[in-house]
Amino acid sequence: YNALELSKEGAGVLIEEKDLTAEKLADTVNSLMKDNDRILEMRTNARNLGRTDAAEKMIALCKELSR
Repeated sequence: YNALELSKEGAGVLIEEKDLTAEKLADTVNSLMKDNDRILEMRTNARNLGRTDAAEKMIALCKELSR
């Protein structure tokens, strides 16, 4: 599920398990290693998906639920 969401947002590459072979994985990794622009785009997209305050939110929620 997480890989699907990252892939949808351009922050990752999804290879479905039914399609996963050593050759497919190697081809995908090699392709990415040769495409610096795509790696930078994926990095930016992944950062945009991140929650920098997730730990603080979880702590606040736990405190609230423990009352």
